[in-house]
Amino acid sequence: MNLKIINKIILVFLFIGIFIFGYYRFCPKEKIISENINKTKPAVSNSNPQNKSSVTDLKDFTTYKFKYTYTINIQGSLRSLNFKMNIPLNEAGKQYIKVTSVSEKPQKYYNTSIGQIAEYIYNDISSSKKVITFEGIAKVRTYDLETAEKYNRNDTPETNLSAYLQPEKLIESNDPYIIGIANNIHGQTQEEIIQNIYEYLQKNIKYTIVKGNLGAKQALKRRQGKCSEYSAAMVAICRAKNIPARIVIGDILREKYTEHAWVEVYFDKYGWVAFDPTHQGIHLKKYINGVLTESIIYNSKDTGLNYIALYRNEIENQPVNYTFNGQNHGSAYLIKEFSIEKL
Repeated sequence: MNLKIINKIILVFLFIGIFIFGYYRFCPKEKIISENINKTKPAVSNSNPQNKSSVTDLKDFTTYKFKYTYTINIQGSLRSLNFKMNIPLNEAGKQYIKVTSVSEKPQKYYNTSIGQIAEYIYNDISSSKKVITFEGIAKVRTYDLETAEKYNRNDTPETNLSAYLQPEKLIESNDPYIIGIANNIHGQTQEEIIQNIYEYLQKNIKYTIVKGNLGAKQALKRRQGKCSEYSAAMVAICRAKNIPARIVIGDILREKYTEHAWVEVYFDKYGWVAFDPTHQGIHLKKYINGVLTESIIYNSKDTGLNYIALYRNEIENQPVNYTFNGQNHGSAYLIKEFSIEKL
């Protein structure tokens, strides 16, 4: 074969190799974010992913820098103290979390049914103060009904929803009182039923700071409660109507409020969709087949729209547990602080 032809072939393959190397070495930043947002350990496991986000989906996300500060004040003498810190969930289509720093390395990382946990274990400690900070970057969007309808897909349907249809502590969906309320709420579609449940709660529960967690039944009977009561009541009524629903616990991404509870309802065509029954929702008017309809979406004028989800389906979460040291009794209490910066 002619030497010139061989040289040309070698040059062609060389250019192809350089092009392939350059593409993977210098690929777009958005693609890196979407595929490798959580390289920093711990890698958060999501057992129920849905609505896998493509690169183009990220245009709907807002980026925040966040910091959690947990201060444990210890008084007296303790044999042991365990602090369990919830790691923000990493969920396709909803939020991407990148850990940037943790002030103190935990002894354990593990997954639970409600989310991922970092556990700190201290032995034989007396009056002192432990301060743990956890920082990171969050890319979030509110996956509300409006967003769900916009993307209209459920890439990974749930195969077992039975856990989100059953009664449990503080979510008494099998109680005759709650069943009676559920039987009087109707709708032609699941969206209409959810809207009517939402409006029932707005009309029949007054926001009140109550001690502890009342649960769904007491919140509905007393007609009062805070975010955990609104959320438990909505989940209980949904389950009484055979609609899968669960509670989400997290933080509102604005400085005035932090810890919050809201609700996710499962739709076959959308996956888990967020609703916030504590706040007055925005009524969205639209035409469907030429007919003007109105629905309530999760985004609320009162909430600041975005949240970081920490864990699910558990209202009473005890992050600090301790045992006494002999006859010397002590105590420990936790202060949680949360700060954000929009990037």
